[in-house]
Amino acid sequence: LCRIFEPVTGGWRWMLGLSCVPSTIMFVLFIFMPKSARWLYFRGDIEQAKAILIELRGTEDVSAEMNEIAEDCKQTTENEKLGGKGFEVLVNMMKNKAVRRALVIGVMLQLFQQFSGINSVMYYSATILVMSGASSNKAIWLSTAVSTANVAFTFIGVFGVERFGRKKLLLGSMTVMMLGLTLLGIAFIVINNSSKAMEVEGVLDCAGVFADNCYRCVHSKNCGICESATEGLMCLPLDTLVTDVKQYCGGATNIEEVCKTKESWLAIVGLVLYIMGFAPGMGHFLGQSTVRYFQTGQGTQLFL
Repeated sequence: LCRIFEPVTGGWRWMLGLSCVPSTIMFVLFIFMPKSARWLYFRGDIEQAKAILIELRGTEDVSAEMNEIAEDCKQTTENEKLGGKGFEVLVNMMKNKAVRRALVIGVMLQLFQQFSGINSVMYYSATILVMSGASSNKAIWLSTAVSTANVAFTFIGVFGVERFGRKKLLLGSMTVMMLGLTLLGIAFIVINNSSKAMEVEGVLDCAGVFADNCYRCVHSKNCGICESATEGLMCLPLDTLVTDVKQYCGGATNIEEVCKTKESWLAIVGLVLYIMGFAPGMGHFLGQSTVRYFQTGQGTQLFL
């Protein structure tokens, strides 16, 4: 869909507006969601909580789950009494060794998740691909491979967490992420060296020693590349008139701001490999596991 709006004037507004569609659908569907049985029980509406469980489970026998909810609500009430209020809660948490250990593990894992660069990769995947030598049009299409890998490999975490265990899945996730980022770094080194070997003839305001190869040309202010059938690569100002571009570039009508190299595929593989590692481990169960090890107070045991 983004590719459809890419050539349209002001297309980015349509791209941004499209995000309202799934959020609106989710909002409407939330209206029809049943209330939480646990929340109802905690508020004293036991019969309605039981009725919702029967509706959701499709069976009249929900006594075991009701007993579990009752025990959980009782434990929650006792913990609130012992924990105190306001800042006192935090102080009491830090005095408890098990809770303190779980807190440290939870905070560190969340920090590692953010420091891994996932936001940069997801939000700027198209920009990264353009920097690697892909055209703007192709980068939008190729960035869908990154998003698709994120969705597809999330299912490995969903179905593999009980089979492989959280610790193995997490360590495997980090290992593949490191390999992906390493390959991405190597890709940019190779691409930059390759573009520096591409001789360019600078013309107009982009002439001179600072535009003698493709790398310098595209990194010079307001300069870009076009390819002439007879002269090879030309470095022209980005605001060059179309008629002048045709003159210098033998029929071309646009100027690229990237150096097209044969090694661009390395960056694509690095991005996809990184997402393949992130999605099933650091991306999928980390938030869920955080809740669980705070509930149990046995943070390290959940990763064994």
